[in-house]
Formats: sequence, C-alpha cells, structure tokens
Amino acid sequence: MKNESRKKTRKWPWVVLGVIIVMIIGISMLFNGMRSRMSQTIYNSHIVSSGSVEISVTGSGKLEPTEVENIALPEGIKVNEVLVEVGDVIEEGQMLAELNLDSLHNQAALLMDEISSLDKQLTQMNDSKTIEYVYAPVKGRIKYIAVEVGDDVTSSIAEHGALAILSTDGKMHVEIQTDAVLDIYTEVTVKWNNGEKKGKLASKTAIGYRITLTDNGTPYGEEASVYDGETLLGSGTIQVNKPIAVYGNGGTIDKIHYGENKSISANTKLFTLDNEPFTNSYQQVYSQRQELSEQLQTLMSYMEAPYVLAEDKGTVSQVLISDGDTTANAGTGNSTSMGSTPTSDSGKTTVFVINKSGSLQMNVAVDELDISSMKLNQVAEITLDAISSETFGATVTRISYLGVVNGNITTYNVELTLESDERFLAGMNGNATIIIDEAEEVLLVPIEAINEDATGIYVYVSESGAADGSDRQRRDITTGLSDGEYAEITDGLTKGDIVQYVKAVSIESLYPMMPGRQRLGGTRGETTGGMPDNPSSGSSGGGGGRSGN
Repeated sequence: MKNESRKKTRKWPWVVLGVIIVMIIGISMLFNGMRSRMSQTIYNSHIVSSGSVEISVTGSGKLEPTEVENIALPEGIKVNEVLVEVGDVIEEGQMLAELNLDSLHNQAALLMDEISSLDKQLTQMNDSKTIEYVYAPVKGRIKYIAVEVGDDVTSSIAEHGALAILSTDGKMHVEIQTDAVLDIYTEVTVKWNNGEKKGKLASKTAIGYRITLTDNGTPYGEEASVYDGETLLGSGTIQVNKPIAVYGNGGTIDKIHYGENKSISANTKLFTLDNEPFTNSYQQVYSQRQELSEQLQTLMSYMEAPYVLAEDKGTVSQVLISDGDTTANAGTGNSTSMGSTPTSDSGKTTVFVINKSGSLQMNVAVDELDISSMKLNQVAEITLDAISSETFGATVTRISYLGVVNGNITTYNVELTLESDERFLAGMNGNATIIIDEAEEVLLVPIEAINEDATGIYVYVSESGAADGSDRQRRDITTGLSDGEYAEITDGLTKGDIVQYVKAVSIESLYPMMPGRQRLGGTRGETTGGMPDNPSSGSSGGGGGRSGN
C-alpha cells in the first residue's frame, strides 16, 4: 500500500507540467494568430481629387410675411357687408367691404362742424406774435407750393386755398372722357409737356375713366394726354389723388424749407413764419384740426365710391369687422382674425390686415455656439414640408443678438428672406440650412486619413497604391475647411496623390473566437503590428462644421 501511494504522488508533478506546457502552446498560438492577422492589414486608398466642402447650421421655422398692410377707416363708419374672409388671396383694387353711404355723410357733417369749431378757436388765439413754424400734418410728397418768401399767410390761403398741397398715397390721377370700353388696370401712357409716365386705369367714372400714376416727378395741374399704345384715349388735368392742404393762421412766410416733389414725413417743418400768432395751445388745436381735415378728406373719397379697396395684391390675414358693425367697435364683435388685434390710432380703426404678396421670411433659432458665425447676406437653402421635392434659396437679412433662454440652452433668432413664389403661403413649415463657409474645387481627403502628432498634421502617401502599404510614406499637410467627413487640403498634396489609411481595428476583427469588442486603434491612428504608429489627437486641423453637406 505504501508503494502505490508513492507512485501516485510522483505522477502529480508531471500532470502539472503537462498542463503548463499546453497553456504555453495555446497562448503562443493565440498571439501568433493575432500577429499574423495584424501583419496582413489591408490599407484603404483614396485618390486625392477636387470637390466642394461647406460648413452649415440648420434650423426649422415657418413662413411669415415680410410686409403687412393695415387698412383703417375713420371711426363712426358703418360697414354694410364684408366681402372677404381670412385666408382669401386678393388682387389690387379688389373690393374688401361695402360702406354705408348715410353713415359717411353723417360722419362728414360731424367732422365739418368740429373743424369749423376749431377754426373759430384758432381765430381767437391770436394773443401773441412770434416766430413759429408750419408743420406737415401727414407723411406725403409736396406737390404744390402756393407761396413765396414774404407772402402774407392769410392772403395766400384766401387766393390759393392753401399754403401747399401734399400727396398722401403716392399717386396722381387724370380723369378722361371717352366712350371706349376698356379693362380696369390696363396699363396706359400719360404724356404732358416734356414728360411722360406709365399709369393704370384705376376705375370707371360716369363719363370715362380715372387713371392713376406715381406722384414722384409727375407735375400737379398740368394738362396731359392718355394713350393706349399709339391710340389717344383722352385728355385731362393732372390732380393729386389723395391731397391734404397745408394751412397757417397768419403772419408772413420767412423761409420755405423744401421744394415741390420732395417726400417728407409727418411733422416735418415746411415753413418758417414771421410774426405768426402761434402759441403752444394754438399748435395743439391746429394739429387736431389737421387730423380732422385728413379724416374728412378720406370720408369724401369714400363718398364718391363707398367701398374699401385693396391697394396691393396679398392675402387677408385679419378681418376685424363684421357686417353691420361701426368702425368704433371694430375688432370687438364677431370678427375673425389671425394674430393680435390692432388698436385704433389717430381717429381711425384698423379693419383689415393684409399680408402683401412678395418675399416671405422664415425665422430660425440658432444655438449660442453658432451665432458668432452668422453674418448678414449669408446664403441659405430652404425646404418646405408642403413642397418637399424642391429647395429654395434664401438670404440672412436680420440677426438678433438678444438670446432666448430655454433650460440650459440659449438660442438667437435669425431671419431668412426668400424670393417670391406664388406657391408660398404664410404658415408653411420648413427647414433651413444656413451656409457659414464653403470652398469649391479644392483638394479633399477623408478625415479618417488625417493624423496629428507633436510635429504637425500628416497623411501617408503611397506611390504604387499597394494594398499592404509597403511603400507608404509620411507627408505633412495643411488643412482648411472640414465638414466632419472630408477636409480641405491647402498644402502638401496634389491632385492624383494616393493617400492610404486604415479604419478602426478591434480584437474581434483580429481574432473572431475571442469575446468582447476591445478597440485597439482610433479612427485617425494608423495600425501596424497591433498598435497605432502615431496616436491621433482626433483633429482634422481645419475647424469642424456644425453640419456637413
């Protein structure tokens, strides 16, 4: 029994030794296999060629009108019928509402009484004589000046009816007598002595037609002939389409500040008066009188044709009055609207808001990391959900540097303006790509092929393009723009060079039987013999883009 025990004891060292030998052989085979696989690395080759690269920022938004027109009526006017609804596309000159003629006459009579009362107050307020001024009551263009320096104000008004006449809607008109049947808005030519301009048949009158044309450069009070091509339609006197008279209350003209045809703003100083009986209270009453005079002029034009007409083509975005409403209550009854309700201003109430046809805009929110890259007039591309098959050009027209904070993110509003397209409708949703920078016809290489170490940025170039990379050599380069996939090469390479690189290598790819996915190499590092030649920092050297295209 003792002999058998000794024999068993002697066998254990040999068993242990055998296990160790087997493990050494297995480990050796494992590393030899890995070394064999890594020594057979196949390199990707990229032939350097020219192309385009751009850096861009993306965002989303909806189309909004760039120009909005508020159509207002004097207070106290009754509307018989509203002829349009929110969302309607309207043409220039289209009827929007029919006005009650009796209410127009009644309101005109009330205004005349108020103006007469104010005139009496002005006459009684001649308690001081000093140097004062006559101001423009409204924005417009000076079409007629009836006085000269030294003229007496009162005498001049008695003789000419006013010190000056302003055009308030940018138009002059000529009325002609003709039996011809013509289409409204037909373009015609208005000719006068030493001048001519294009005009339109704006409306039909009892004896013919009224033609409107621009007030810029068109003379007031001259005889003009109207032609359709070479055909004479008729003649008439050029008048201001919507005039406002400028008055004073005494004194003499000391200085005339602007000449005829000058475009001026409201409250612009027109005349300096010497010995004019103006006081502060006089000026307030005078301003009120001018405001009522403007309202009366508007009422008189509506009394000729009791309809609210569209001045431009566009889309109705708000209707702030209903059938039977009076303008003093506009926007408070059963009216419909999109957006906020405009308020009354200067004795008028907004009854329609029109989004004018033309260019539209899209506002997108840009992240605080990208806002410093935004510049006016940068190019953008817009895709709309409703017209997804096309891309539309746009331009950066406004940048807001007032941030909007939402949680930990701050964004800034950037306005993009699109060119007009009849398919565009306000409210359409879309996406925008704003191009921050771009380079065309430049040399490009994949980001993966670019390496960096302490001495600089480089790639490996092969003359033969051998798959095993046997003749590859380091080539230092200089990079430019990068979109995250490709980088611009500004120096170090020429068109046709062969750049070689390897992609990421994993244990699994080297030895498929081993579990796990331990990564050995980076996407930028070259891998030979199982280790990167030069650990890459991951930089392309060219400033990465927010979004590559």
